[in-house]
Amino acid sequence: MKIAPFFAKVLVELDKAMQGTLNGTKIEGIAETISHFALASAVASMAAAVIPGAGGAMAAIAQAGFVWATYVKINKTVGLSMTTETAKFLANAIATNIITQYGALMAGHFVAGVLSFIPLFGSAGAALAEGAIGYGLIYAAAYVYLKLISRVIKPDGSIQVAEDDSTKKIIEEIMNREDMGGLFREGAKQFKEARTSGALDRAMKAHNCPDCGSPFNPGDHFCSVCGKDLTK
Repeated sequence: MKIAPFFAKVLVELDKAMQGTLNGTKIEGIAETISHFALASAVASMAAAVIPGAGGAMAAIAQAGFVWATYVKINKTVGLSMTTETAKFLANAIATNIITQYGALMAGHFVAGVLSFIPLFGSAGAALAEGAIGYGLIYAAAYVYLKLISRVIKPDGSIQVAEDDSTKKIIEEIMNREDMGGLFREGAKQFKEARTSGALDRAMKAHNCPDCGSPFNPGDHFCSVCGKDLTK
C-alpha cells in the first residue's frame, strides 16, 4: 500500500512518540495491515449489501469487526500491549464517532439499502456503495487510532487506555481537528485503485478468518489475531 500524505504525517507523529523506534519495517507492516483489512472489509460489505433490507445492517456489523482487528494487528506490528477487549472498546468508540460525524456514511448505507431491492444492476450498485464504505471506514478508523496512540503512549513504550468517557473525549477532540471528509475521499480513491488494479478481486479469493478477516494459510488451525478455531 502506498503511504498517503495523511498517514505519512501521522506516522511521523507516532515515531516521535515512540522515541524513534518506528522503523521502515514497522511502517510497511502498518500500511499492509490497513490495506488488507480495508479490502477485507470491502469484500464482506459487498457480500452483505446484496441482501435486500438487512444488507446495510449486516455490512455495518462486519465493518466494526474489521476495525478492531485492524487495531489488534497494528499493535502487534509496533509492539504495543493491549487486550482484545480494549481494542474492541476503541473500535466501537471510534467507529461510532466517525459514523455520527460523517453523515455521508449514513446516507451511503441508506442508498445501498434502497438499491439492494432492485435486481441485478441495483444489487451491483449496492455492493459497490457498501464496499466503498467498508474500505473508507477502515481507512479513517486506522488514521484516528494512530493519532490516538500517538497521544497516549508513554515514554517507555507502554500504553494504557481507559475504557471510559475520558478516552472517548480524546477521540472526539482528534476527529474535530481532522479533515474526516478528506480521509474518506482518499479512502474512496484507494478503493477505486484496488478495483482497477485487481487487488479487490484477489482479496475476494483470499483465505481470511471468518470472524476478524485476518489472512491465514491453508492448514492453519487458529487465527493469529482473534484466535478463532479455523478447523470447524
